[in-house]
Amino acid sequence: MTGELGPLPAPEGGRLTPARRRVLSAVIEAPGTLNDLVDRLGGHPNTTRQHLEALAAEGLVESETVAIEGPGRRPQSYTATGEGVRALRGEEGRTEYRELVGVIARDFVQHGHPAERSFEIGRRWGNERAALVAASGDRDAVKATLMTLFAELGFSPREAPDGLIRLETCPMLDLAREYPQVICEIHRGLIQGVLDHVRSPEQFELRPFAEPGACLVGLGSSRQPATA
Repeated sequence: MTGELGPLPAPEGGRLTPARRRVLSAVIEAPGTLNDLVDRLGGHPNTTRQHLEALAAEGLVESETVAIEGPGRRPQSYTATGEGVRALRGEEGRTEYRELVGVIARDFVQHGHPAERSFEIGRRWGNERAALVAASGDRDAVKATLMTLFAELGFSPREAPDGLIRLETCPMLDLAREYPQVICEIHRGLIQGVLDHVRSPEQFELRPFAEPGACLVGLGSSRQPATA
């Protein structure tokens, strides 16, 4: 296998591309017609129109016909829907969250024992998350719980034929590469917290950046990721 070790970045921005995010932000700031938006954003009107149509199709903006005097085609005025406002704010919140995690990671590294502190935080987090979904401590239930949590957190988990869990994307990939002793240890603690909550005797191994396209999680008697 070739390529950089580890998972891919988790998809960012949900349904919004950077260009559509910019158009939606402009509509939220000041609703207007296509020409109004083009004057503010620049670029070709057809490009802006395509973005507006895509946003409208997803229910993020809506339009109404503007009354004009005399003959001619009546323009559409675009405004953001409540869902559109929430979508943009949610994306901005994720960016701020990542910035906060980065600040915390740097603080942990600067003040010593980052792995131990991060693992304990992850352990508490896993315990709390498991309380919402975990049913029992048998291996299948534990694996199902981990798969659910990893999916909710943006790791795109997939169970491999050999029983390992492949984490094929990472929502904090850039920070994990820069501060593995913080980010990866939080995720290691997350797994331990799930096992603690259900009183599972299972052993596990998390191997970050184990192969091109994935980190690996081995559970119990499943074949463990090979030691580098």
